[in-house]
Amino acid sequence: MTQNLEHAAGGASDEAAVGFGAAEIAYLLSLYEGEAVSTSIEVMGLNASTSEEFRAAGASSLLARGFLEANGDDLEVAGPAAVLGYLLAAAEHWTELGFMLDSDQAADGALMLQAPEAVGILSPRALGTWYLMV
Repeated sequence: MTQNLEHAAGGASDEAAVGFGAAEIAYLLSLYEGEAVSTSIEVMGLNASTSEEFRAAGASSLLARGFLEANGDDLEVAGPAAVLGYLLAAAEHWTELGFMLDSDQAADGALMLQAPEAVGILSPRALGTWYLMV
C-alpha cells in the first residue's frame, strides 16, 4: 500500500467535507499500526476489532468511489482517503471541539487531528459516518 499526500491534498477542499463510512475508516485504520492509530480509535469511539469482511467492504467502497486504486497487486489510497489515513496514523494531537449556536439549539461536536503534515477536522454523523474537512 502506498499513498501520495501531495496528490491527495488536491482532492479535498476547504469548501467541502468528504464523508467516510465506518467500514471505510476501519479499512484505512487496518493499513497502519502504532500509538496514533490506537489513540485515534479510542478518541473516535471506534471498534478496534473489526472483521476482515467488514474491512473488505470498506476497501470495496473506497475503490468504487475512486479513493482506492488498484495497481497490479498493490493498492494505493488516493484523494481525501489518503489524507484521512495519514491523519489517523500520524496524529500527534487530538482535540475535541464543541459547538453551540444558542441555548435553544442542539450542540454539535467535531474532532481536530493534528499531524506533522496536515490538520483535519472530523465531524461525526449518523450511522458511524465521519465527515472530513482539511
